[in-house]
Amino acid sequence: MESSSWGIAPRRAVRSSFVGAVALGAVLFLAGPVSPAAAELEPDDRASLSGVVERLAGTLEDPSTDEFAASEGLPADGILSLQVDDAGRLAVSITTDGADVVAVSEAVAALGLVVAVDPEHATLTAFVAPSELDALSRLAGVTSVSHAPQAGSGSFAAAAADDILPIPTGTCRSIPADAAIPLNVVKARSDFGVDGGGVTVGIISNSFALKGGPEAGKAAWDADVRNGLLPGPGNPCGYLEPVIVHDLPTTVAGQDDEGRGMAQLVHAMAPGAKLAFATGITDETAMRAAIDQLIADGADIIVDDVLFPTEPYFQESLLTQKIDRLVDAGLVYLTAAGNFNQVAEVDGEVRPIGSWMSAEYRPIDCPDGIAAASGLEGAVDCMDFDPSEAEAYSNAFTVIGVPDGDDLQVEVLAQWALPYGTEFGDFSLVVTDPAGTPVEVSELQLGFPGLGVVISGASTEPTAYDFFIVRAKDRTDARPAVRISSVENGLPAVFHSLEYDTTQGDDVVGPTVNGHNGARKAITVAAAPFTEPTGLEYFSSLGPVYTGLPPIGSETVLPFAELETYSKPDILSLDGERNSVLSAPPGSSGGVYQFFGTSAASPTAAGVVALGLQAHPGLTPDEVKAALFGSAIPRGATYVGHSAENTTGAGLIDAYGYLSRVAELPVPPEPNPAAPAQLPSTGIDPTTPALVGLFAFLAGAVLLRRRVILGR
Repeated sequence: MESSSWGIAPRRAVRSSFVGAVALGAVLFLAGPVSPAAAELEPDDRASLSGVVERLAGTLEDPSTDEFAASEGLPADGILSLQVDDAGRLAVSITTDGADVVAVSEAVAALGLVVAVDPEHATLTAFVAPSELDALSRLAGVTSVSHAPQAGSGSFAAAAADDILPIPTGTCRSIPADAAIPLNVVKARSDFGVDGGGVTVGIISNSFALKGGPEAGKAAWDADVRNGLLPGPGNPCGYLEPVIVHDLPTTVAGQDDEGRGMAQLVHAMAPGAKLAFATGITDETAMRAAIDQLIADGADIIVDDVLFPTEPYFQESLLTQKIDRLVDAGLVYLTAAGNFNQVAEVDGEVRPIGSWMSAEYRPIDCPDGIAAASGLEGAVDCMDFDPSEAEAYSNAFTVIGVPDGDDLQVEVLAQWALPYGTEFGDFSLVVTDPAGTPVEVSELQLGFPGLGVVISGASTEPTAYDFFIVRAKDRTDARPAVRISSVENGLPAVFHSLEYDTTQGDDVVGPTVNGHNGARKAITVAAAPFTEPTGLEYFSSLGPVYTGLPPIGSETVLPFAELETYSKPDILSLDGERNSVLSAPPGSSGGVYQFFGTSAASPTAAGVVALGLQAHPGLTPDEVKAALFGSAIPRGATYVGHSAENTTGAGLIDAYGYLSRVAELPVPPEPNPAAPAQLPSTGIDPTTPALVGLFAFLAGAVLLRRRVILGR
């Protein structure tokens, strides 16, 4: 094992502020049913239900079939699809009246599997059979039940090509750390004597050791340790502390152990760092729970690659707000930018066309037939997509042609800048195929201010679909910002062209960083291939980020006079590194594969950040950013009309430059152990009985969560 010449001070005092802050709003991360004692609560009025839940409630219908998904306008698999576990239970997001969320969770547990509870925001996540959904909707305290659409992750996988660098022999790793040389990690670790020791990196993704089932996942995990790709007993490189793992206690589609692939990349950069994993992909409540679980495990850094397409674009979600608060309290948080960019050649240049947005709804008359297709009552008007004096009531998205026999599935969302969770039935989306026939659109999640559409099928030629945004003009005079965006997760490209493809006036084309992945205080990571670190992966999501409403939960919901904007992503890291987990085709095993996407770039960046925290245990998040961004190698603008700040951020990570800047910072004095730690937001002494009780509450939640540690 590499040794460090740096004195490593305990990080517990540095972390105490954000551990205390989390305890004040702890989220329970549950492994299974809790006591059903509250199941006898008197039923109240029926809760609000999403369309999918309304249809399924009290039935024996199978929500996992392709036919059911198609009837709801949802994809059969992948992002935005329904999450159904191997017991036939549907993943649902539940809100309550807040009076007694723990009692409600006990009642829900009598009907299904509760996996997360957030007492602060009175929300739950559960898997419930269709036959029990009606009973769930009538539980006292339950105010809404929505299906939880599957989130995405910022990754792709492909079998490693023969011309990739050869795998060396005579090392303790079966697969080399591909990004270590181009990011200057080898020199940085050697000259500064660091390997990440004393630092804990938390990872959030879909699963860790469930691919092919729990037994196969555990066997693959054991093999990774034996091959030097992960720490744990038997690691040939001498890194023996096992990864702490909190996997979902049920099996659902899409559990490809991406978290284990991410852990391999962190370990490749910072092999001495302690690693912890928590799944957080079911919904936002589960994600907030995963963050709290990792902090309870001692995380100094958290990195995630979860992409929630239903996080509002124009309003900060509860998850985004949580991340920003924790960064203020001392946590270093990194997140994948996403893989939602789409490109097309326009007038001889490559342009991003992954999204189209206007700062204001511009009403014009709709063509015949659109009013009826919109489902809105009364008179309607349509969005004018032409920013000039001309008018255009639709915007044509042309999807690529595919070979005969191949299928095509493209997911596109429309959003309007109205408050999340309020009534928004005054706007609608209509999409028509080349014959003018409307395509089924879908409600994505209860409270989401927008609609989605899945374009499926196959054509050998590019095919244009017309998008209309429609307003019930007799019901509202609101003219909010509107946006249409692809949530197709990168490879292969699906858009051939976009009718209005140029940023002009109030209209902006291209930005695709969304939700918590664009949190102001997080480090948002873009991707470049390790074999060509001067480039940018074409799918890497772009900024800037726009907001037009106060954060969710604010006392006021009045829109801003103008949209606010800030640049993202923040930094460029590398992807395409080899790993043993993510394979192509999915499900293959026993090989060496390349890990593509911002899901690979972000844990690679987190490993580099860990080296700096070992070298200087007192680093604040702002100091990490200053050193990381200030030492980055600038990259020019990748696309005409899009600045470097909104494509590659500060530039490519340079680990040696980062450690050099960290070394110049003054070392803080040792903390006085007699002085009680102070919470920055309240100044409360964490030794007071009330806060001790909250810590005990969090500890109890941790014990309820299945904890898997290699070798135990």
